[in-house]
Amino acid sequence: MRAASYKASEDRIEGRKYLARLASTVKAAWAGACKADGIPVDSTFVVFSKGERNCKVVLTEAEVLEIFASSESNVDLGESYGIAPTTVSAIRNQRNWKYLTGHMRKRPRR
Repeated sequence: MRAASYKASEDRIEGRKYLARLASTVKAAWAGACKADGIPVDSTFVVFSKGERNCKVVLTEAEVLEIFASSESNVDLGESYGIAPTTVSAIRNQRNWKYLTGHMRKRPRR
């Protein structure tokens, strides 16, 4: 019985060491990302970059404005820009990129 509890204790220690290494790696990655965006590393809030500064951006602001003003179908626009038709719909309905299109009037429905 003692061998089993010793093994479980050893596993917990190894698990804690693993979590400590993982936390250290995450902190280093966070510090690098903050430094790149000019955010203080010790900030207690999370900042997501808007628009073209976001690391996952596919479209430029000019392309978003073209999509917003276009009369083509969502499917056609999605194919031509390499995005999903639902993304085109979200741009047109001002759910995505609202900071860029929020002051503009939505296209009237056909």
